[in-house]
Amino acid sequence: MRLFSRSGLEQNFAAAGLNVEFDRSSFEPYGIIFVHPWSLGCVARRTGTVEIPKNHLSAQDEAVERLQVQLDQAQDLVQQLQKERELIKTSKWLKLGRIMGFGPRL
Repeated sequence: MRLFSRSGLEQNFAAAGLNVEFDRSSFEPYGIIFVHPWSLGCVARRTGTVEIPKNHLSAQDEAVERLQVQLDQAQDLVQQLQKERELIKTSKWLKLGRIMGFGPRL
């Protein structure tokens, strides 16, 4: 069984960079009813922006970043090759070569 105290929770939230507010008021239309003294609603909000230092990324996060860069590069290459293929298909020289029986069939 876990036991929490209000002051302990406030300290833990503050250590995590959160501002916490506790509220004992009930709001029955939404099913929020506090009938016991140990029931407390709370709202925790960030006190500022949180930035994770680069050196705290896990090995998996770094691998995902590398793979994302490789994927972006591969997609750029595919787009470039598709454009070149379309230019080749419309080339007058290739059309002439195909008429004469030479060149690739694209």
